[in-house]
Amino acid sequence: LAEVNMMVEFEGDLQIAGHATSPDTVEAGAKAFVNAVNKFKLSEDMRKPAVKGRKAKEPAERPRGI
Repeated sequence: LAEVNMMVEFEGDLQIAGHATSPDTVEAGAKAFVNAVNKFKLSEDMRKPAVKGRKAKEPAERPRGI
């Protein structure tokens, strides 16, 4: 198994760690990178100020089975 730990640098000198494990080294590296990008996007969403007076999005309806 390959275990990858990496630091990805984003704008503003922000560094976020990504971690992943996979039997394939390249796949583990790609997954670790995606992990860091997802953490960045999540932290970006959390930093946005809430818009006053706007309702939270309601979840989309699930498709019904036949």
